Amino acid sequence: NMNLERISMRDETRFFNKITIVSFWLAICVVYIHANNTLTYHFAMDDIFAKSVYIFENWAQGWQQCAVPLFFMISGFLFFRNYALNRTLSKWKKRAKILLVPYLVWTQVPWILLSLVKLTPYGKFIGTEASFSIKSWVEFVLFCNGTVLWYVRATMIFVLLSPLIYLLMRVKKGSLIIIVTIVIINCVLCAKGIATTEELYWCPPFLLGAWFAIWKPDFFISRTKAKNYRIAMCVFAVLLVFAINSKYTLHTPLTQYLYKMSLPLPLWYALDIFEFKRKPKWVETLSFPIYCTHAIILEMFEKVIYVLGGNSIWIAAISYIFTPIVVVFLLVVCMYWCRRTLPRFYQVIFGNRG
Repeated sequence: NMNLERISMRDETRFFNKITIVSFWLAICVVYIHANNTLTYHFAMDDIFAKSVYIFENWAQGWQQCAVPLFFMISGFLFFRNYALNRTLSKWKKRAKILLVPYLVWTQVPWILLSLVKLTPYGKFIGTEASFSIKSWVEFVLFCNGTVLWYVRATMIFVLLSPLIYLLMRVKKGSLIIIVTIVIINCVLCAKGIATTEELYWCPPFLLGAWFAIWKPDFFISRTKAKNYRIAMCVFAVLLVFAINSKYTLHTPLTQYLYKMSLPLPLWYALDIFEFKRKPKWVETLSFPIYCTHAIILEMFEKVIYVLGGNSIWIAAISYIFTPIVVVFLLVVCMYWCRRTLPRFYQVIFGNRG
């Protein structure tokens, strides 16, 4: 690939530094998305403080939706940047280790834990359908109900479809038309209130990442010009302002979808304001482990805080801001201990990442 030959080793190093560091902060965004408690507490809109907390949480959740589409775009790019049809099997084997194994682990762990809790006197307060039954197992493991691993499931499906995706992306302009067409289809489905699959909903950013990998890898990898990242910063700043009205970024399916799809590229290039010269710290390599494990602890903490603190907006605000910080800190400590004492086990359950 002539495009790849133009990429210097310095650009390669910077690119992987950028992916690692950016992915860590995207994982933090995901934790905060799941910490949103505007549907748990009662926010009186005639109270200035309550309304302010409500607007702030939904504003943050609005722009933090950049995490998922940018994760998909990065995944599509990394999978297809050195892809060829004769490398499909080797690619599948590698992704089985880094995606399938962690998926099977971290969909079953919450299923087992919640099923055990359901057997206790406190089970009726948990609000989960988990139980030791085939139906419950299928719901948790295959359909990801009760877990956050749907992203990994969708990525695995895209990986299985990689030969077809590659053939579609081989036509430079035609593949862009395909991506735009899928976006339009999803917009129509959202406008009509028709349910769709996560895979159809999220395939445009994955396909766009694949398109960059095949046709413009240097444009995605190399640091963009100052003029370009300043324009990207302005665009993303406008999107941040737009997120103040959560009616359109969270509660209207069509505009929410368009907003999600508009976030990743401006953010990716706006971040080129940073040089990303330094090697990422170990903590910054933990984006995938944090993603896999945070929901279990976060939901438990939130339930305990709500029960002990009651329906207080002050408690809601404190819980939203500080619970993710505590959860991430505890996870980092646990992962550090596990990596030191059970290194092989640690590698397997997190796909040799972090």
